[in-house]
Amino acid sequence: VDDKQWFKLFLKKHNFPTPEGKMFLNTKRAFLYGKKLGFPLVVKPANGSLSHHATYPIYTEEELKNAIGVAKIYRPDFIVEKFITGSFYRATVIGKKQVYVCCKEPATVIGDGESTIQALIDRKNLHPLRKQPSARDATLHTISSGQELVTYLSKKCLSLTSIIPCGVKLFLNNRVTLSSGADVIACTDFAHPKTRELFLEISCRLNTRLIGFDFICQNIEQKFNSQEFAILEANTLPYIDMHAYPSFGKPDTVASDVWDQVLETL
Repeated sequence: VDDKQWFKLFLKKHNFPTPEGKMFLNTKRAFLYGKKLGFPLVVKPANGSLSHHATYPIYTEEELKNAIGVAKIYRPDFIVEKFITGSFYRATVIGKKQVYVCCKEPATVIGDGESTIQALIDRKNLHPLRKQPSARDATLHTISSGQELVTYLSKKCLSLTSIIPCGVKLFLNNRVTLSSGADVIACTDFAHPKTRELFLEISCRLNTRLIGFDFICQNIEQKFNSQEFAILEANTLPYIDMHAYPSFGKPDTVASDVWDQVLETL
């Protein structure tokens, strides 16, 4: 199930929404397929986590060549697929009956019309649940002001001393990994029932009592088949802490539900 290609074929077989794409070992075949499929694209290892060696969105042939090379550093088999626009979500299904949903959003700050970007970052990093990216006892992490951020801002004609207009949300990178300072937004209470039913059906077909699904959609409050919607991958050891310690929204009782499943097996 954790193998991205196997899971993609499973989704296609049962007509569940997933991005068009294929697995490759051969660089040339992958490159030609990507050109035919059309930009923007995603290239990622066929198995892995935390977006290691994944590249997205890819808009040019040169970027596609480089992305294939990056993926092959991690492992020889990799996937080329369409890039789907929208917000990134995790749905965790427990016991084939409970579905918890959260949104993972890249690191952001919201301007107040007075503070510099650096000051806004420093203020956000004071949140008691945020710890250094290396910390193993935290779900939320601080946002780094290193060279990578400086370069990212420069492409937007901004710097750490720039002042953002009041109410304007500024993304500080395009990654949704927690170690990069991503936010977690609790969405269980307003995820559309049809979307929750979709993930219940998939977990039942896979016959698993604990699984996490990564997916992209435009609006979590609308049913999945009324919008651009794609399931990316499955995780049989999902990081449930995201649901318990969100940046915004009501925490979900995932740990107690997992423990209930353990007790049922004893």
